[in-house]
Amino acid sequence: MRKKGFTLIELLTSLAIASILILTSYMIFGTSINASKKTFTNELEFKSTSVGFTYIENIIRNSYKIEITEDNGESNCKFYIINKAQQNSDQEISTYRFLTDISKSSNEKTLFAEITNISNQGLRNTKVPISKCDDLYLYFDVENERVKVIINKDNPRLRYETLINVGKRL
Repeated sequence: MRKKGFTLIELLTSLAIASILILTSYMIFGTSINASKKTFTNELEFKSTSVGFTYIENIIRNSYKIEITEDNGESNCKFYIINKAQQNSDQEISTYRFLTDISKSSNEKTLFAEITNISNQGLRNTKVPISKCDDLYLYFDVENERVKVIINKDNPRLRYETLINVGKRL
């Protein structure tokens, strides 16, 4: 009389097949998670760079005056903006100058705007972080009346570049 059940070879074979299936599933799942993390990181870097670039572009386009300043290696100009804080209040005039520096909070290279309110009696200078940024090239060409802006010039994946015709704003 023969007993019903599995032989040792059948059990070892099924265990080996199950182990291979579990290992394959684990590797596929791990690869998928790593790809998702990389995509998420790339998207955050892209959005951060995009925000910084758009901020600079808006300041340049809204400026009524551009003044040549000492070249700090990243920029040679500052931009004058008229701000209306409230409906019935006086207009405030601020200057904006852009630079990169290491952020104290994140220890990453960051794009900053140096904003100076020149309307009040006492000049108030503020350094505002805008976005993560490896490097900046922002130069005003007086002869051709153009501002050239390049962010992250050494990173082809995150490089932004534009040439803005500003006309006579000196």
